[in-house]
Amino acid sequence: LNVKKKSGENLIDASEASMAIVSELQETQFPDDLNITITGDQSQDTKDSVSNLFNTVILGFFFVVIVLMFIMGVQNAVFVGLAIPLSSLIAFAVMPLMGFTINMVVLFALILGLGIVVDNAIVIVENIYRYVTTSEYSKIEAAKRAAGEIALPVITGTLTTIAPFVPLLFWTGIIGKFMIFLPVTMILTLVASLAVALIMNPVFAVSFMSDDADHIHKKEKKHGNRTLFIASMVVISIALIFHLIGTPFTGNLLLFLLMMYLAEHYFLAPMISYFNLKILPRLQKAYHDGIQWILIGKRPWFSLAGTTAYLVISIIILGIASPKVVFFSDSEPNFIYVYNEMPAGTSLDETNRITMELEDRVYEVLGENNPIVKSVISNVAVGANSRFDTDPTPSPNKSKVSISFVDFQDRNGVSTQDILNEIREKVKGIPGTEVTVEKDQRGPSTGKPINIEISGDEFEELITLTDRFQRFIENSGIKGIEDLQSDLQISNPELIIDVDETKANSYGISIAQVGSTLRTALLGDPISTFREEEDEYDIRLRLQEADRTNITDLMNMKLPTQNGNIPISAVAQPEYSTSYGAINRRDLERVVTLTSNLLEGYNANEVNARIRESLNDFDIPEGYEISLTGEQEEQAETAGFLGVALFSAVGLIFLVLVSQFNSIGKPLIILSQVIFSLIGVFIGFATFGMDISVVLTGMGIIAVAGVVVKNGIILIDYIDVLRSEGKDLKEAVIEGGATRLTPVILTAASTILGLIPLAIGLNIDFYGLFASLEPNIYFGGDNAAFWGSLAWTIIFGLGFATFLTLFLVPAMYYIGVQTKSWFKSKFQ
Repeated sequence: LNVKKKSGENLIDASEASMAIVSELQETQFPDDLNITITGDQSQDTKDSVSNLFNTVILGFFFVVIVLMFIMGVQNAVFVGLAIPLSSLIAFAVMPLMGFTINMVVLFALILGLGIVVDNAIVIVENIYRYVTTSEYSKIEAAKRAAGEIALPVITGTLTTIAPFVPLLFWTGIIGKFMIFLPVTMILTLVASLAVALIMNPVFAVSFMSDDADHIHKKEKKHGNRTLFIASMVVISIALIFHLIGTPFTGNLLLFLLMMYLAEHYFLAPMISYFNLKILPRLQKAYHDGIQWILIGKRPWFSLAGTTAYLVISIIILGIASPKVVFFSDSEPNFIYVYNEMPAGTSLDETNRITMELEDRVYEVLGENNPIVKSVISNVAVGANSRFDTDPTPSPNKSKVSISFVDFQDRNGVSTQDILNEIREKVKGIPGTEVTVEKDQRGPSTGKPINIEISGDEFEELITLTDRFQRFIENSGIKGIEDLQSDLQISNPELIIDVDETKANSYGISIAQVGSTLRTALLGDPISTFREEEDEYDIRLRLQEADRTNITDLMNMKLPTQNGNIPISAVAQPEYSTSYGAINRRDLERVVTLTSNLLEGYNANEVNARIRESLNDFDIPEGYEISLTGEQEEQAETAGFLGVALFSAVGLIFLVLVSQFNSIGKPLIILSQVIFSLIGVFIGFATFGMDISVVLTGMGIIAVAGVVVKNGIILIDYIDVLRSEGKDLKEAVIEGGATRLTPVILTAASTILGLIPLAIGLNIDFYGLFASLEPNIYFGGDNAAFWGSLAWTIIFGLGFATFLTLFLVPAMYYIGVQTKSWFKSKFQ
């Protein structure tokens, strides 16, 4: 029994409701010896994906807070860390009003925003702390002045971070519908983080921030051992009570928080103190000396020229490394589907016989009682259509064998992709049938990697051309093509009812009347409706199934005349024939499509490029066209859109920067970091040999732009403040860079560390950890394989861009002011 959810309904809710019905029937109606096995539950894959992403959010939050503690101290880290849950809660409160629900794209947006949403809080809290510890103002006055001083650049920085996501709101097509949740979630979260930083963080700082200038450098005073011991015993007692009443999750969580407090009290506090007393001052001095060195003589120009040269070199290195360019990042299959299609008209029994042979070959690969295999299920006719079939009607000439695997972490390192490759080889060579092997697809549904459309006017000529081109490609020696298959069914059996118009007219019967009678008998006519709660169903009148498949019964159906009823056979005779299964059209032209999957290890772009080159040696008649569509078409459209989105984002950022600085030069300095950040992306992908995803790498580059620009704004704005106070240019640049060193490093480190768990595929089951002390730690999985490309793009780009912000931006600022002064002296 196959259960399919309605379009637009929640998959998990539908699955759980089905499970509940089965459980109830087992308890109340089914016999005890009836064995029920539930297989292919797709909601479990969704649950696992959402759960893993949610755990990654928690892990990323933990990493972000840890790095904040080392540089800002425990109290300030707590103030800043609060921005993450508060911003997320505000975003979650608004999303249902927009009709959005939590899904894996929304959760990934939260992971992406883990480090970004704390940027505003970092800058605000760090500036308040600087005022509190270095000025004569009260905490309230210090918070007002600090927040007011930095408010405009924080607002501008947030707008520039939002700007790259605005063009993505206009992403059309199936890819746009899939990815729309990311820009919406990011924009909502960033706006919420701005409100938290400007309103809530100053309030928290006034209430809780210590005014001791050296509090971050001192080991916190230890409570009396007796007080700490009593408090610990109270927490342990409460935890034991929760264990006794059957809620170990809460009890273990309390014990974990107690352990974290004790670890911070006895171990982290001394480490934080050592870091701030020894390591951070050395880092600040090294940066101060580095900036001084760069600003000597012609070195600012050499720095700019060297970075430009490095950009060119990185492009050359990427070209030499030639990483694969893919549409979406690939992952290990959770399901393998073996599709079998036999000639139209094949009997159900014959299709079933071939399917059983396929099953035997599949089991030769899997073996009996394979521990990583959940189930092997076969469908003949009903449920055998693939996701690429345009006609969902069950066909007796089609079948499917589905293999379901256990979760990634339970496979003991066995590659399901290797199993797929073995099955693909094993099922070859069955005469009279077309067999394809596919896997489940993550992300939006696109066409097959090889999708060739042949279009023209004359259908017979089109068929001949398709057959000739298919043989041409098969004989061309292009590697990587699994098996080209045509969507044209030439010998589709059909039954023609030939009406004798002379006889029909003599009875006063029209051809339409005969057709209407047969249509009602076979397909049925709605005669009423049945309503169940909010659902409404047609009640159709038609013949029983046994009569619908009996030609004699159909021909004996009665037609009303003036002289009484007569059978259809009195005016018509059946004729058996064959025809085309369907005639497809695109842009009003007849079209036949050839499709194929790729063999493992081959790249779709490379294989399609070879097919495109081979067209030069193939004679295409006038009036006919051969084009590569499907996934390739989607990929080209997506790449084009992301290119336009990037330029639009840069344009929006430029407008925001010009409005703040009232200058052209400073926005250009800041925007140059977006281009130079590509050095990190190119070198990173070339060095580690990662695949470049058109969609995810492209979005990563767009996301990096906003973060890089924000850091540049914070730095240049403060240099302008120092110069307005009368400081010398070089002194202002050096002091501005040294003062903004901490927030720039923190914003970059928090963003990078928030993405690290997803990038490396680190998974920890926090619910299992607290509920049963089973964290189920493992590396890899579907989320890392799918989203890793985007995460690594941001890590590579932002990591290199942070170095540029700290060194190249001051150098370019210095060059800009000097050049402007030189022009004034020459032409005024």
